Amino acid sequence: MRPEGAPWRVVVVGVGNELYADDGVGVVVARELAAAGSPAGVEVIEGHVGGLDLLFDMEEADHVIFVDAVAMGRAPGEVAVFTPEQVKLLPPGTVASLHHIGLEQVLGLAELMGVTPNLHVVGIEPERVAPGLALSEAAARAVPVALAEVRRLLREDGLTCEAQLAPSP
Repeated sequence: MRPEGAPWRVVVVGVGNELYADDGVGVVVARELAAAGSPAGVEVIEGHVGGLDLLFDMEEADHVIFVDAVAMGRAPGEVAVFTPEQVKLLPPGTVASLHHIGLEQVLGLAELMGVTPNLHVVGIEPERVAPGLALSEAAARAVPVALAEVRRLLREDGLTCEAQLAPSP
C-alpha cells in the first residue's frame, strides 16, 4: 500500500493470450484504455498470460482492476464485474482464468504476501478460445462495455486525467 501522503495508485491489467482469439480480449481492452487516455495515477499494463507475474503488478497498488476473458457460463460477450469476495463464493472452476494459475490462487497468494489492494475483475465471457488472432463478434462488442466498466470503477476512485501504456516485459 502507499505511504502516507503518496498519490493514489491504480493498476489496470489486461490479461490474455492474443494468439487464442477471445482469450486476448483483456489485452485489447487495456490497449484501448491506454490509447484513449486514463486518469493520472493509473498504470495500464498489458499483462498477457500473467500467472504469478500478476502479483508484482499488484504490489504497492491501492486498487487493481484485472480485465480478462473469464469462463463464467454466461452468454458470449457478457461482461461482469467481480470482487475477490464474490470470486471466492463462486463454485470451483467457475472463474477459470489468469492462465497459469487460477484467480483464487493469485488472490490467496497476494493475501499471504500482504498484498491486499482494493481489487476488481472485469470478466468478459469468451465465445471462442482457439488459435486465431481475431476476436469473435461477441468479444469485440464487449470491448466498449468492459471499457465503460473500468472507467466507472476509476470514477468511483475519483480519478481524472491521462495515463501511459506500460507493456509487459
